[in-house]
Amino acid sequence: MWEKMRRFWELGVCGGRIRIYRIRTFSQARLAFVSGVVKAKSDQERRNAMTKRLGWLTAALVAGWMTTGVAQGQDLPQIFHINPARSSVTFHIPASGEAANGKPNETTNGSFKVKASSLRFVQADKSISGQVVIAAASERSGDAGRDKAIRSKVLEAKQFPTMTFAPSRYDGTISRTGTTAIQMMGVLTIDGKPHEMTVPVDVQSNGFELSATARIVVPVRDWGMTDLGVAGLPGASQVEVDLKLVGYVSPRN
Repeated sequence: MWEKMRRFWELGVCGGRIRIYRIRTFSQARLAFVSGVVKAKSDQERRNAMTKRLGWLTAALVAGWMTTGVAQGQDLPQIFHINPARSSVTFHIPASGEAANGKPNETTNGSFKVKASSLRFVQADKSISGQVVIAAASERSGDAGRDKAIRSKVLEAKQFPTMTFAPSRYDGTISRTGTTAIQMMGVLTIDGKPHEMTVPVDVQSNGFELSATARIVVPVRDWGMTDLGVAGLPGASQVEVDLKLVGYVSPRN
């Protein structure tokens, strides 16, 4: 940025006067700047005019540089670095049928841990790559017996220690600031089996930090996974997964 601005203009100030060297662009701004300073009668007026015009000229230069940078940035890859400590995965297994005591089953809630991950995306062509990695053995729902069955029989965590979501492209725009909604297409792999899906994602950014939230519904039966009845959840046909990823965005090195 500084090299670019140096090429545009160099200023020298001595004794309340201003000298302008090698200005080859922003001709209108230059003329306005010079005329405003020359018209001032006293040294104090000249200094005041110089300060005001400097502010205008600098603002114009910076605004032009930022506009160019944003336009160019659309074509450049960006990396979303996911912070595992601030991210979360929670799941909900809707109640179905009756428990052994004859009372209605309650919704089972639990969580997983996110592993260090990153996603690379390009705004220009809506491409995205990388993986969100979840540790299968980190599953917890508050019931030791049920958790053991889910990890060993349903998720087969020893054979498949991670679950992943690998996106390939998205529809929509990821704004530099504010909240936007996008559709993300990718492959969710559980039990070593890949499943293509489209996931609605809400993205919130403040220009540096970014968070993404999504809900994924896993149809356990339709995907041929082990019936949740082995974990004491007979009749449960799907699992609702809420994903929250928090991290920061940086240009690709």
